[in-house]
This record gives sequence, structure tokens and C-alpha cells, in this order.
Amino acid sequence: MDVDTWIGGCRSHRGALMLIYYLTGYPPQSDSGGGGFGNRSLINAGIKLGHTINIYDSEGSVPSIPPDLFWLCDMNGRFSLEFIRRITRNYSIRFIIQDDGYQNLCPQPTREYKLCFQDLDPNTKWDIPLDIFRDEQMYDCSNICRYRLMSELATICAASHSVSPMHAAIWANIFPQLVGKQIIEEPQIDVDLFKPIYPPGIYDRVKGTYLYVGTIAKGKGYLNCMEYVDRQGGTLLTAGDIHHTIRRNQVRNWRGHVPHDRLPRLYSTCEYLIHLPEWQEPQSMVFTEALLCGCKVIVNDKVGATSYPWWGDHTKVFSYYIADITSSGYDEKFHMYHFTRDDPGLRNRIRNAPYKFWEDLSEYRIN
Repeated sequence: MDVDTWIGGCRSHRGALMLIYYLTGYPPQSDSGGGGFGNRSLINAGIKLGHTINIYDSEGSVPSIPPDLFWLCDMNGRFSLEFIRRITRNYSIRFIIQDDGYQNLCPQPTREYKLCFQDLDPNTKWDIPLDIFRDEQMYDCSNICRYRLMSELATICAASHSVSPMHAAIWANIFPQLVGKQIIEEPQIDVDLFKPIYPPGIYDRVKGTYLYVGTIAKGKGYLNCMEYVDRQGGTLLTAGDIHHTIRRNQVRNWRGHVPHDRLPRLYSTCEYLIHLPEWQEPQSMVFTEALLCGCKVIVNDKVGATSYPWWGDHTKVFSYYIADITSSGYDEKFHMYHFTRDDPGLRNRIRNAPYKFWEDLSEYRIN
């Protein structure tokens, strides 16, 4: 189905056009990360469908004229529970919640991809392993813990928006009241930009090259990638900003910060993309970008992008174990994804993903 046909279907299905107030601590126009790109894509699709979406990043900027819907996205502590109660007229105006990670739950004061949830009941049972670091806090952060705020919002929201099935499952595990009202965003990737740059036979990928793209951080698994590549006798190339958890002299073949529109050329020169995070990566755009550019992609079980059930329809997946490759003390499981051919069905699915979000949202009868 082409995009225009998809838009037409959304228009006939969605109901009335809406005035939406988008409240965020990370205005997507200036957010250069994957979350910013994805949210711009969703907002642009909503505007194309005819909705009016106004973006506000502080309590003082929100007008008193009520909207049809509030979209609470990555609020980053900018909006208090009392303020949200007031602007929604004690929740008589419907709202959806979204977090591109977990910072609406835990602000991660040490910036090391660790969550503590001081207010969370320690007896909570976890179906999905989520690291909780109560003993490694730098200080008492109970005054900034967002668990209570999100618990109330999760109970009353019309819908909750997550960026992968794994990400949604983690949120539902923390807040069971979200079960049955979750929207799962599909990858927001520009499929016309991310494709192999060089025709087969014109330029061969450098064999044994492994590419790491993104924030170069311990929590993002950079040290795990170094160890994996060393064991394979390969060459690791890195692109991205260096996090405070990594020393500059640890960074191999650094390409610096590579602009988004130049990444396809970098992907197209490497045999592998490798991503082995220590935390539960909510999605990871680089997984899909690199696949679309023809890389073989190596990941562990903590990459949300791999949790879509339809990957098996489009890729070959080889799963395997390597003994003692991390400090966890157990054999680590890895997965290698690759295309046997470029799949137009996958590209069409991803091209339509922004409009699928709006179609899914209409199922909750938000207007």
C-alpha cells in the first residue's frame, strides 16, 4: 500500500480533527537524537492528516484554552502532577503518555543508564530483567523520583505510547494498569535515505569491519563491542559523541559525530553493525538503519528494535552463544540479522509507520 492510500484510510477512520497540546522536556525540533527524529516524524504525519499540534516545553507556555487531547511526551520533570491535573481539568480532558526511554520514571541522576526508582515497591515482580540500582545511587534522589507521578498518569491515561514491544512490556510490567491501552510505535526511519549507497560489485564492504554508531557509553555497551570484535580479530569503527563513562583512548577508529544524512555512506562501507547494550535499549534506530543499508547486524537480547514479531518475515536470524564475553559471569547470547535480498515489503511497512501510529491512536476513541 502506498503512503497516499494509507493516509486516505487513516482520514476515513480517525474521526474528527483534533487540537493537540504536546507537552515535552525535549522539543523535537531541536532534539538531534533518535527520539527527536521519531517524534518529528509522528507530528508531521499528524499535521498532514489535518490535526493541529502545538508544542510546549514549560508550564508557563501552555495556554488556558483547552485542547481536544494532551500528548505528554518525555516531560523530563518540566510538568508537575498538580499542573497536569489542573490543565486537564482534573482529567476530564483526555491525554496520552509517552516516554522514549525511562526518564519519566527515573531521571538517572548519574547519567549512566541506571534506574533506581526509590519509590517503587521493592517486592515488585519482574517478568523482564530490568536493572534496578538502589545501592549505587550517588545521592538520595527521592525528591526527584517520578514513579508516583507516572503511576497516577498511567492509571488515568487514554493510551500509553512506547517505541518497541520490549519497551512497552517493561512499562506494563511496572504499571499493570497499562495493559490493554498501549500503542507501540514502529521504526521511524527514512527508507529513501537509508539504503545501500554502492551497487554490488562497484565497492565491496571491508571484510571484518564492525561499526558502532551512537553515544559511545558503557551503558550503551561500547566496551562489550570492543571485547566482541577483539575476539573475532576484526576492526572496530566508532561514530558518535563520547560519554563520560568512556575514556578517549578507549575509542577505536573514531569518526566523530556523523550527521544523520551521512550515515548511509558509513553503513555501506562496513560488513557489520554491532550493538550490545548493558541496559534495555528502548528501540535503537541504528539497528534498522544499518539493516536497510545492507549491514549484517549483531545484537544481544537488550535491543528493543529486535522485539517486533515481523522481523522473521524479512530477515535471516542466526542466534549463538559466546562464553565469558562480558562481566556478567554467564555465556552471552547474540543474534545476527541480515537480508538475503532487499525487501520492498519491509520498506513499505516502515514508510507507512508514522500513519499507522495515528490509525492505532484512533482505536482508543480519543476524540
